[in-house]
Order: sequence, then C-alpha cells, then structure tokens
Amino acid sequence: MSTDLLDNAYSLAARGAAIAVNKELIGKDGIKLATLLQDAVNKGAITQAEASFMAKEIKDFLDMRAGKFHPITNEYARGALNLVNFLSTITSLPLAAISSTVEFAQVYRNLNAPQSVKATRILLNTFGKEFGALFKELGESFGIKNPTASKHRRELSEAGFLREGGIGNRNDILTGYFQKWNEGFFKLTGLTSITAVTRHAKLAIAADAINHWVNVAQGNGTFTPQQVQDAKEHLIRIGVDLDFMTSIEKDTPQNQQRVLANLQAGAYNFVNEAVVVPSQLNRPKFYSDPYLKLFTQFQGYTSTFTATTLPRLLGDLGKKGSDDQRNAAATIAMMFALSMLALYVKDMIKYNEHPPKWLKEDKEFQRLINQVGLLGTGQRIWDTISPTVGNDKKANSILGQVYDQISDQSPQLSFINKINSALSAPEGKRIEKGARLLPIVGTSPALAKYLQKELGE
Repeated sequence: MSTDLLDNAYSLAARGAAIAVNKELIGKDGIKLATLLQDAVNKGAITQAEASFMAKEIKDFLDMRAGKFHPITNEYARGALNLVNFLSTITSLPLAAISSTVEFAQVYRNLNAPQSVKATRILLNTFGKEFGALFKELGESFGIKNPTASKHRRELSEAGFLREGGIGNRNDILTGYFQKWNEGFFKLTGLTSITAVTRHAKLAIAADAINHWVNVAQGNGTFTPQQVQDAKEHLIRIGVDLDFMTSIEKDTPQNQQRVLANLQAGAYNFVNEAVVVPSQLNRPKFYSDPYLKLFTQFQGYTSTFTATTLPRLLGDLGKKGSDDQRNAAATIAMMFALSMLALYVKDMIKYNEHPPKWLKEDKEFQRLINQVGLLGTGQRIWDTISPTVGNDKKANSILGQVYDQISDQSPQLSFINKINSALSAPEGKRIEKGARLLPIVGTSPALAKYLQKELGE
C-alpha cells in the first residue's frame, strides 16, 4: 500500500469496480459472456463462426486485462526488457512535455467563441497554478511541508483524472518495478503537469459546452438544422442521455440526480477527447503484446490518437459550411502553430540552433507534420521510406541496411545502438558519445559536444 491516502482510495475503488464487473458481467473464466454468445447463436442473431471469433477476441481482451496476453515467461528476459524500456525512456523523452503542448489545441475542439475565450483564460491560469504545485512537490521531497492542496488538482482528483491511466500507461511504458521511477521522471520533466493543465482546462469548460449543446438540441433559438444535428451528435458521442436531457419537464430530486450523473459522465468523456489514454479497447491488439514492445513503446498515445481523435478531426473538415468544419480547421491551424513553437524550443535546447544543420531543407515539412501528428501511425511509414535524420554510417550490406531501418523505428534498439557507439567511439569522441547516454541531459547533442570540448580525453 502507498503512504498516500488518495492513492490508496483510488486503488481500492478501482479494485472494487473490477471485482464487481468480473462477478456481475464476466463470470469465472468468462462463463457469463460465453453464455450470452451461445444464446445469440441459438436465437440466430449470429453464426457459430462469428461466435467463435468473438469468443477468441473476448478471451484475448480478458488476458490483456490480467496481464496474461502472450506473457514473457522468462524472468531474465522480462527484466532485461523492462530495464531497456526504462533506460530508453529517460534518455529519449526528457522533452516530451514540450512536444505535448500541441494537445492544448484539443481544448478548443467544438467550442464556440465565448467558450474559447473562457478556455484560454482557464488554460493560462491553470498553467501557473500547476507548475506552482509542482514546485511544492519538489519542496516536499526536501522536507518542506505544505499541507494546502491545489484547487485544480482536487477538482481533477474528484473527477477521476489525477491518476487516470497514469503517465507511464499513456506513453505505453512497461510499469511494475520501474513504475515509480517512470512517474517521477515524467513529473520532473513536466509531462505530468502538461497533462493536468490540459485536462483541467477541458474539465472546467465541460459544463458550458454540454449545456450549450443541450440548448441547441432542444431547438431553443435561431439555430440551423446542421447546428442542431451536430449538437445532438456531440451529446451522444460523450455519453449524455439525449432524450432525457432534452425533455426534462419537472425539477424533482430524481431528475436533478439524473442530470448530475449525465453531466459527470459527459464531462469525463469530454475531457478524455482532449487527452486520450491508451487502453486495450481503443488501439490495435498487437500494442498489448509484450514481445512487440521493441516497436510499440511510445506509440500507445499515437495509435489511440489515430484511432479516436484523428478520424473525427478530419471528418469534421468534411462538414461543408458547418461550425464543426470551421472549428476543425482552426484546431489544425493551432496544432501547426504550437508544433512550430515546440520544434523551435526543442531545437534550441538540443542543438542551440533552429533548424539544426543536419536537417535538409526538403525534410523540414515532413518533420513538422511528424510533430503535428496529422498522419498518426502512418508517419512511421513515411519516416521509414524517407528518414528525416541522416546517418553517415549506414551499413553497406543488405542485412545491415535492414537492421538500420528496423532499429530507427525502435527506441530500445536505438538506445542499444547508442551504447555500442559510446563503447566503440574513437579518441576525441568518447565523452561526447558517452554523454548521449545520460538521463535527461543526454538528449542534447550540443551539450554532449560542449562536454567533449571542455573535458577532453
């Protein structure tokens, strides 16, 4: 058990919910689900072949929830993979918080002008409060006690977001023994705070957006048929009971309780649209295969973004002349602007120049698209065919070139290549190559070159 009371309460509540679901809906070894499938076959709703396919998918899902999907049974192999995952994380993602500022654009999805102004004010206000809370946490780690909890963090906790999914899960990191170290790393580098800021801004504007959509769906005012239809689609998408919320006639305690439940459920899903959390249900199954972690690590968020957020964003662009089309276009424009800023900041930190000298002019747009994320997981195909990062030491053999292509797409293999590069570095380059293996600061080639120049061999 953790020494944090809120952590314990969250864990116990999650465990209680899991037990209830297993008992009431799944049953031992999935017997209740199997019974439902057989009933559907008996009634002719599905064929036996369809039932077999669904049973296999359900079994795989239950195994993924229990951590039994294609498990790595050799404890030494599992430990080695976890270690490499962790080391590649702390050397590859120190600037992930800067990259994640692109998510701020998702706060404005499907908001009107007054709501967008309010969201901007909340976003800026929360940004200052969150990093103030982060400094308090750092002070507490040195024994400086501050019993006052931040209001926005209390609100996130009450809504179920403060620990929802966890940053480690969000980035598809193998947790367990290294979980606390991973969480500490992302707190220190600011990614946890960026996520909290985005979620709180979205949460604070949720009630305004939902009430507005209910008002539009009811036809109260001079709204076009397209606006009414879009409002209904938004409410249904985030899980609000459209029929009930648009037909309330009496203000009774029962209705008040039901309205509150709809607002809470709607707000929860409304926030999750801005900061998606990878799970077994919103990404391809192979992302949960531990044997494929060499190639899927850090891709959990991208795969979920591709499966959930990206299709709706591009779909809204097709709603000719609608508010959703204009909002989607504005969101994409903001994503480009935030991406350009993020690339500039990261380049100055890593290379002390923007753009870096190694980047060819014809690759700048490809690199920007990568940062924006508009191609989702398809970006890996483009980067494989036409890499943005040059390598003067590409292998001459076919097998060597194949390995280079594979290792470029695997954070762990790239980290192992860095170790090999450091061990085989010639005199005059050893400190520089070794510095690239350092946690957090190793991400900067400019710093590595500076250390080589100052320390020498």
